Amino acid sequence: RPAQLGAELHRRGFAIDWRHALPIFPWPARRRPAVAGLDVTFADGGRHQPALPREPSFVLVEAPHPRFAAMLRHMGEDVQVVYDAIDVWDGTLGAGWYEAAAESAVLERADVLTASSALLRDELVQRTARDVALIENGVDPCVFDPGAPRTVPPDLRRGAPTVVYVGSLWGEWVDLDLVDAVARAMPAAVFNLIGHPGSRRLPSASNVVALGPRPQRDLPAYLAAADVAIVPFVTNRLSAAVSPLKAFEYLAMARPVVSTPLPELDGVPGVTIAHDVASFAGAITSVERAAFPHAEAAAFVARHTWQARVERLLELASRGARGALERKD
Repeated sequence: RPAQLGAELHRRGFAIDWRHALPIFPWPARRRPAVAGLDVTFADGGRHQPALPREPSFVLVEAPHPRFAAMLRHMGEDVQVVYDAIDVWDGTLGAGWYEAAAESAVLERADVLTASSALLRDELVQRTARDVALIENGVDPCVFDPGAPRTVPPDLRRGAPTVVYVGSLWGEWVDLDLVDAVARAMPAAVFNLIGHPGSRRLPSASNVVALGPRPQRDLPAYLAAADVAIVPFVTNRLSAAVSPLKAFEYLAMARPVVSTPLPELDGVPGVTIAHDVASFAGAITSVERAAFPHAEAAAFVARHTWQARVERLLELASRGARGALERKD
């Protein structure tokens, strides 16, 4: 999400100073987000950090790291601060750095509160008694264009059907046991997993293929060659708070989606929800054979672009008055 918002703001001519401080990735140490045209400064570790080259017009805080709370204290009151709740930080993702006091300091300083899912929005409303705008994840239709010519990637393994997963595999929210069990229940299918596993053990079923991470620009070719795309997440508070970016990208490429229960995907056209191994395998078979709802999915994607997300973000930042937000879902 930060990379996509940053890239779209960059395309609009914004000068961006990106400070990164989250030590949540298990590979390699201090991994830096890679976004074309943007420099990223690692803002943790106790070393002296360079001052901002100029006072910003607004600041977008994507995680309540103590380092960011300290930075905000030195900014003028006229600088608009947007706090964007994008994950559940008071758990595994915040291990080693999360401090409730730091998050409270960020919330106190923020002029605008936003959240990427309804659960995060509702929790933030309850905590702050303020209005919180829902800004879900989205998709870049210029990258994920189903009409563009594609060549089938040579490392993609075909099956009956060909199933693709795209995204991080290292997180506990990805249900690798479910993938393994579904693959064993569907021996003719092939499950292509695209993403970095970190230190996690991947499924051992012979029809599960780990392709490793791929640049975003390469992902549409894999999705175009897939029969079904999957979101195999565990069911807990962490996953309930997720606005699954991958699902937007799947749907933009007109791929049917099978997912475990996620509130943000409930009722989305082209998405089938499955609750266990048998229903997940059955759903994969069913959606491969069924007609994809192209018109409905395309209309959904058109409403969920990163361009639209940035328009909404800039609108909110330009208001900058506490309590003046409208609730727009």
